[in-house]
Amino acid sequence: MCESGTPVKNPAAYYAAPIMPTFPALEPIIALARAGQIDAASTLCKRQLALTPEDAETWHLSALLQMLSGQPRPAVEGYRRAITLDPAVAKYHSNLANALLACQDPEAAEHHYRHALKLAAPPPETRYNLALMLSRQDRTEEAETVLTEATPLATLDADACTLLGNCQQKNGRVLQAHSSYQRALELNPDDADTRAELSLMQEALNQLDDAATSARQVLARKPDHPLASFVEARLLRRAGKLDEALGRLGSLHLDALPGPLAAAARNEEGQILDRLDRTDTAFASFVSAKQTQLRHAPERLAIQARAYLAEVTGLLSEESSYGSITIPPQPDEPRPVFLVGFPRSGTTLLETMLGGHPGIQSLEERPLIQTLTASHPELFTGQAARTPLPTATRRSLQSLYFDLAGRDTPRRPETLWLDKLPLNLLRVPAILRIFPAARFILALRHPCDVCLSCQMQLFALNPAMAQLSTLESTAQFYALAMQVWQRYVRDLPLRVHPIRYEDLVHAPEAELARLLDFLELPWHDNGSR
Repeated sequence: MCESGTPVKNPAAYYAAPIMPTFPALEPIIALARAGQIDAASTLCKRQLALTPEDAETWHLSALLQMLSGQPRPAVEGYRRAITLDPAVAKYHSNLANALLACQDPEAAEHHYRHALKLAAPPPETRYNLALMLSRQDRTEEAETVLTEATPLATLDADACTLLGNCQQKNGRVLQAHSSYQRALELNPDDADTRAELSLMQEALNQLDDAATSARQVLARKPDHPLASFVEARLLRRAGKLDEALGRLGSLHLDALPGPLAAAARNEEGQILDRLDRTDTAFASFVSAKQTQLRHAPERLAIQARAYLAEVTGLLSEESSYGSITIPPQPDEPRPVFLVGFPRSGTTLLETMLGGHPGIQSLEERPLIQTLTASHPELFTGQAARTPLPTATRRSLQSLYFDLAGRDTPRRPETLWLDKLPLNLLRVPAILRIFPAARFILALRHPCDVCLSCQMQLFALNPAMAQLSTLESTAQFYALAMQVWQRYVRDLPLRVHPIRYEDLVHAPEAELARLLDFLELPWHDNGSR
């Protein structure tokens, strides 16, 4: 829930590090700049440029001084000139990216950040700045990858660890976010904002005493800290102290909070009011939470959401044909199980019940199938999506799937692999083309309960979850998703076991016994109760 106004790190970090100037004449210019005499340094640098117009380092220094003077556009030209003269220097590209970002050109900035990371000795802040930019664009999966690829957590500084935690939190990887925040606090114990984020993760992991301690530590130093106050209100609600929780939220002035926190606080208010049986006002708070979330969403989300809805609607078109996309599985074909359903249909409860079974390994919730199809559009779009995959291609995609999955969840041998992602419900054809032996568990729940529960849940926004922003749009999307599923059942050789939430709650042992038979697993008391 960090604010998006975090500046890029060290836009002129060149001055904080030892340098090897091409000409001794640059040393007094740098000394003036380090002393804060930017105008004097700029004047001297202009004179040096007149004497050495073909020196890349002098152009780079000139551009840095323009950045420090608040002139990013002239700085862009200076950096570009330095790159023309010496294109293999990573710091030139990194600082050019900072200037381009200041000029509101994130696409070009991203190109130069990524190019800098491919060169020798990129400035350490380059990776952080790229990840920060991606995070601001809600590309948190990419931002997390940038921070973690070829970079162990132990090598990141406190700011990078906090940013990594923010991304992991938004990506639903609570355990990893918890570790990242802890590491950030080891490096900077006085960071109240990161400690407040840690308290939120501790609450999400049901470490309630630790969450309360962390929130109190923040509030002892900053009594009005909004996130720590929010966590405290949530802990009071969970302890059954509903009136105190409501009062704590009321002290926050919800409309003045940053967007993501304001939406979460409104949703929390709804949860408290609902438990106080004040259902009308509770529903109004849930509606307000969704509206607040949408108001602070990136503008492009509305376009992406419409495109996503059109894509799902297109799955019902007459042109779509699924009858010939699969082939009989080979005897050694992997047999992962996909737990699907509409959000809030009981998939999490079912995964929890199955999770302790020693023969089942539950994958951390990640859009792996979506990642595979998006990275191979030539295989999963147009007419190509209507034909079986060649064996070699299929095997390659299977290996890639397990490689991606293993980054978060190392695979144990001889276990059944359970991939829970509810809206994989809509990606069944792609799943079967990759895994002809795949099996499916379909979680079902009364549609009215599903739609109301979705209204009460504040999902992280993406094109799919944007369909759940109102009760009406949720009901329409539910009906569409189930129509698509029914078509898959009609056209495809599905191995599927449906299980109703209501039946699971009423008779868990009987329902789990039938499910384990479908999965060809024995009953196990530790993991099936």
